[in-house]
Order: sequence, then structure tokens, then C-alpha cells
Amino acid sequence: MKLDIKDGTTSKIIEVFIQDSSSTVGAGKTGLAWNTASLSAYYALAGAAGAATAITLATMTIGTWASGGFVEKDATNMPGVYQFGVPNAALTGANSSLIYLKGAADMAPNLSEVQLINDDLTDLTTQIGNIGAATGGALNFPSTSDNASAGIDPDTTTSVGSQTLTYTATAAADGSRHVIADVGNAIDWVYGFTIGGNRVGAALSIKGFVNAKNDDLIIYAYDHNLPGWENIGTLEGANSTGNVTTIIPLLSKHTGVSTELGNVYIRFAATGLSANADLNIDQVLIEAINLNQSIGYDQGAVHVDTLAGVAGTEAFVNGVADNPTNLWASAQTIAAAVGVNHYHVANGSEITLDANMDDTEISGDEYTIHFGGQSMANTSVTHGLIMDGTFTGYPHLLHTGVGPSGITGPGAKLGFCALRGSVVSNATTYQWVLHDCWGVDAANSEFDFGAAVAAAQTVYITSYHGPIKISNMDHADDKLYLSGNGNLVVSASSTTGTIYLSGQWTVTNSGTTTIVYDALTTDAAAILVDTVEIGVAGAGLTAILTTQMTESYAADGVAPTMAQSQFLIQQVLTEFAIAGTVFTAKKLDGTTTAFTLALDSAANPTSLARNG
Repeated sequence: MKLDIKDGTTSKIIEVFIQDSSSTVGAGKTGLAWNTASLSAYYALAGAAGAATAITLATMTIGTWASGGFVEKDATNMPGVYQFGVPNAALTGANSSLIYLKGAADMAPNLSEVQLINDDLTDLTTQIGNIGAATGGALNFPSTSDNASAGIDPDTTTSVGSQTLTYTATAAADGSRHVIADVGNAIDWVYGFTIGGNRVGAALSIKGFVNAKNDDLIIYAYDHNLPGWENIGTLEGANSTGNVTTIIPLLSKHTGVSTELGNVYIRFAATGLSANADLNIDQVLIEAINLNQSIGYDQGAVHVDTLAGVAGTEAFVNGVADNPTNLWASAQTIAAAVGVNHYHVANGSEITLDANMDDTEISGDEYTIHFGGQSMANTSVTHGLIMDGTFTGYPHLLHTGVGPSGITGPGAKLGFCALRGSVVSNATTYQWVLHDCWGVDAANSEFDFGAAVAAAQTVYITSYHGPIKISNMDHADDKLYLSGNGNLVVSASSTTGTIYLSGQWTVTNSGTTTIVYDALTTDAAAILVDTVEIGVAGAGLTAILTTQMTESYAADGVAPTMAQSQFLIQQVLTEFAIAGTVFTAKKLDGTTTAFTLALDSAANPTSLARNG
């Protein structure tokens, strides 16, 4: 069972279905309790070193969480369904977590895989709802700079005033104000805003006040057409400490173009102020509207098309879904500017990682990615065509094929991946888990424990299909849990360790690694032997019917073989002599006695019994 649960969730109850292993119809196992004999539970965080962590099972009331709690849901209407109280520690600190229940009599083991996500549906709904909340459509942009240290506008206006806090306090109306105190009875302060190259500022929204009555500050917007400052309004002084909301319309000329593309500058200035006159800004925003119908950063991703993309790094212009950038370097620049960590790579594109990619999502369709030796901790790569190269960290690699050049790293989770090359371990920092992957050919579809790795490793390859070669299992405690079906080749470089095999496999063990078969695999192997005996299209059965048997007779009172029975029946009907009450059956040569029978009467026999 696979679940998506927000990382750090506490007091989480999950429902699990436990099958009755003695049932032939997949029925649920009823009657289990937290203290049932031999019932046990474990969890393991993805990439964690060492053995799984034991969970102390406990009593639990249905619907009320208890750490390790285990209780039957409804044995009558939902047989086999149980509630389980997941320990808080099993749901934090990794990309995913495995929870395993086992041990009770006639209980099939139950595995739950939990994907630990950053945002659940509620979070995403809230975030989407917050977009443009103040204006019902426009996007709100907070200040990204001011002239506290140096001029930021094209006229490089110098600041006048003494600040408390910084411009970053003006993003939210939370009572934490950016205060500009007068210096020499004057204030001159500029805030800069970056709204993107495909937008225009529509309005200025201010929440704040000037705390001295009759001390008014002029509000200016920079006119990029003049160019120069334009008076657009006044922030009136008042004997007040409460916010005054001021909204002033902006014109297209107040948004920069060319080298000032997407830049808006707002200035508060006055001279001749009273002593101790302060400008108090709780929030200042530019409300901006789109100039075109760009899809934008669809799915929250910067879009890359190395075949047909357009050069450029302008935020909200380049790298959008309908105007992808053509360079991976440009995509990274754009992502940093707009604050996203998701890249969507177009069909046929090829990228090489050249910087740390931790906590990043790379998705797309049939693209090629070279890892380039970069860190990929908590990185997700999905729906590519080919991946290869060396990496560090612990990534999730899904729906993307391992290329002929192979991949090398300290551990990863691979899912639904074709192996066209080798997966090579170079450290024991994390764990390798391959699920629902498949091999392409026996020569290249390989998992290599790594000749240079000195410590023991435990590797899980589950629901695998097709050929796979296992190399360099050279530590006594190396373990491979392999399930699925196909052709397993253990290379000569695998000199020790244990492979736990389940499913239908043909095995070639050229090394000295121990292979432990589960009961199903052993039975399947026996069936395959029988199938060989029968032969193609029943040829084996035909041979049985046309091959002469060796003459033999069971001793009196001993169960015969099928051949012995056939000879007894044949000879008692075709080769015999009767003398008084003695019935003598002859062998095939017609003279040698095969066995004898005693008649109850020489004249009128009604029964006979073997006596020799």
C-alpha cells in the first residue's frame, strides 16, 4: 500500500489490510490484536543506515491515535482491516518511510510505503487562494530593495533618514513596521519592486502613517518615459499610531522596460518636517497585471527545451511553459530569480547537471539527464528517457531509464525504470531500493555492489522483470532481496553474501554467493523440472507410452510400481499353468515362474490368492 502523508505529521492513524495466508481466495485475517503472539512491527526511513526500527505495539481505541496502536476495524463487515497508530518518528526526516507488520500465525506480511511530501492538498489549496487575494486578480509584489545603502533608481537617489528594521518588514501588514526617522527635518526614501517583464504595475498599496500632524510626505513614482520622478500622491501626517490605507493608481510608464524591465520605484520625500517626524510603513505592495496570456510557470516549474527553446533569463518572460529557455544554465538563473525548485524538460532535450541540485524536482517527457557528479539529496527525477553519470546524496529516480553508461552513487530509490546499463554502488551512506524495474538485456542490466565498497550493504530489488546480473557481492554480510521473475546471473566477482530470491527465476550462479529460495520459488523450480520431463507438446508423455519397460514383479504383500502392476496383469492373462490348486504365472520367456496363486478348489474354484 502506498500513501502520501505530509512530512512531520503527528498522531497519524492509517488503515491496513492484512490477508489470511492460509486462505486460497485472498480473505482478510481477522482476530488479531496488539498483543497477538509473535505479531511485530518495524519502520525504516528512506536512506537511513542500519537495521529497521522496532515499533512497540500498544492497545488503541478505534479512531484515537496511540503510538504503535493496533486495533481491528470491523471483523464482520471489513474482515482483515486494522487501524495502526504510526509513530511520529516514522513520518519525519526523510523522503519516504516503510512500515512493516508481520509474524502472527496465518498472517501475510503487510508493507505500507509512505511518501513524505512537503505540501498536502490543503496547503496547496491555501497557497493558490492567496494569489491575488488583495485585488481579486492582480498579483501583489513586495519591495525587493531600497536605497538605504546606495541609490537603486536610474537617478541613483540618495537616502535621507535613519531606519529601524529594513524594507523586508514591509511585505506583510503584521504590525512590524519599517520606520524612517527624519534627519535634519527631512526624509527621502526609495523602495524598489521587481514585478517581471510580462507585467505592468497597476496600483500602489500602502499601509502605514506619518506620526506628526501636518507633516506630509510626497509620494513619487519613477516615470521611465521622461525619465524622472512624478508626483502621484501624498501621505498625510497625523497624530496617530494606526495604519492608514492608501491606494494610488499607476500607469504603464511607471514600469520599466529594456534594462529596467519589470522594475518599479516608489519614493517618499519631504523637507522642512517637524523634529521627530517618522515615516512608518507596515506594508507597501505593487499590484501588477499580466500583459499577455502566457501560461507562466505551469506546475510551478521553469521550462527547458534545449532543441527549440528561446535564449534569455528574464523572470516571467523566459522559461515559462509557452516560452521555454534553451539553456540549462539559463533555467537555473530563472529558477533562482522566481524562487522555484522545479524544472520541466521537454521531449528530446538533454541536460547535464553542473551545480548542487539538492531538494529539486526535475520532470518532463523522454529527455536525457547526465548527473555530472552533483549532489542530488532529496531530488526527484521523473519521466525521462535516459539518465547516467555519478551523483551524491539520495535521489528518487522514477520512470526514467538507466542509460548504457550506467549510474553510480551511494544509494537511491528507483521506480519503474528500465535498466539499459549498470546501477553501481560506491558507498554505504544510503540504501538502494529498486521497485518495478525491468531488465533490457543480460549483458548490461546489472546491479553492482561496488568493488571499492568495503562495508556490508542491504539492497532491495522488488517486483523486477527480465534479466539482471549481480556483481561484486564481496562482503559476508551483503544481502540482496530480489523478487519478481526473469533470468538471474550472479557473476564470478560475487564471492560471498546472500541473495534472498522469490518469484520465478532461472539462475546462473558463477560466483560463490549463497542463494536462498522461498517456498514458492522452490515449488516453481520443481514444476519447471516436471515440465521438462513432459517435454514440448507432450513429447515426454509420448516417450513414456512407446518405451519398453523392464520386467519386474513385486513380492507378495508389497505395493507394486506401475510397471510391476502392468506385468502382473499381462502375465496372469497370457502365460500361466494350472496344476490342481496351484496357478503358476510365467515370465515373458514362457517358462520361468513369475509368481504363484492358490485356488480354493481344483474342480470348481471360486477364489484365488497370491502365495508366491
